[in-house]
Amino acid sequence: MILLLLVSGVHAAEGSSGIENTNFILRQPDIFNSADYVYDYNRLRLDSEGSAGDFFWTFTGDAVNFLGQGYVDSRDFHYLKASKADIPFDVRTTVYDYGCGAVFFRLHRLYGGYQDESQVLSVGIQKISMGVGRIWTPTDLYNPRNAYALEPDEVSGVLAADYTYSVSDMSTLSSVISMRRDHTLKYAARFKGYLRVADVGVDFIVSHDTLMIGYELEGNLFDTGAEWRSEGGYFRNYPMNAGFFQGIIGADYGFENGLTVAVEMLYSSQTFSYVNLLENYDCEIANNMVMSPLYAGLTFQYDFNLVFSGSLLLIESFDGPASSFIAPVITYTLNDHHTFSAGAQFNVGAGDSEFGMLGDIYYLKWKAAF
Repeated sequence: MILLLLVSGVHAAEGSSGIENTNFILRQPDIFNSADYVYDYNRLRLDSEGSAGDFFWTFTGDAVNFLGQGYVDSRDFHYLKASKADIPFDVRTTVYDYGCGAVFFRLHRLYGGYQDESQVLSVGIQKISMGVGRIWTPTDLYNPRNAYALEPDEVSGVLAADYTYSVSDMSTLSSVISMRRDHTLKYAARFKGYLRVADVGVDFIVSHDTLMIGYELEGNLFDTGAEWRSEGGYFRNYPMNAGFFQGIIGADYGFENGLTVAVEMLYSSQTFSYVNLLENYDCEIANNMVMSPLYAGLTFQYDFNLVFSGSLLLIESFDGPASSFIAPVITYTLNDHHTFSAGAQFNVGAGDSEFGMLGDIYYLKWKAAF
């Protein structure tokens, strides 16, 4: 109803829409049965957005298909079907099984709003962006980035009203209210401004289950051209009786030859077991439930020429027996509509280490957009 009020009576609207198809062919281990399976994952996405004067709206819907008997019968797929967005109604249809595959449809984004020179208001199913990290964003309890996913930024939305007011040219005040799956409300507030050498932000998030008091810092590293950043905070989750500090510090630098390097460290004063993660996969702080008190991450991105580019993500876990996560990707851009990628995720370490227990993933990706 709010979305209809935002766009009703608006004339001279301008808009655009497009279709995007993302297809993965994956070879993935089943860590529960010591076996591998090969399957096809396909996401057909329809995007539409428009504006009229100071009003705007966005719609994104997906048709998602998995093809591969081994995967759709696996425990991994069971967890995927059981997980739901933190929204008080279903935005995904029933998962329809058809023998060797499964398909479902999903409302990914649907929001509208108002924007002028000093303020932005958006209401609906949307992504709430918090944090400044490149690899980890611990202060983001809405749509946390998953560095270990094939598409780290492909996250579920939340049903929220997000308002940002520009107090001055260099400071903003933001507030968020969202409704969770259990119909309780979740609140957030952030003030961010420039203080001499850095952008400084203070974050608060309060829900029925969780309290977070956090910070964000971003600045230039003297006159080197490098950017440094840090974020973190105190987290209190009442259902799990967990209270801890978690934060990151990092920097990135872009070289003249096109190479961009970022380094980041993540520290957590409390750790969780693998069983804790499985039992609380839909917990509000699931992305903050780490197994090691300290991680080091490094990313490289480089354009070899106009059509070939590559990236590499390295993450080291210092939990008991050290283990590593290594994710290289090579991408070929055929034209404005088609890109092809080949990548892998190597989990290196002893069988009882954090990454060593997971096995390796190999994939081919084709993305077409029109």
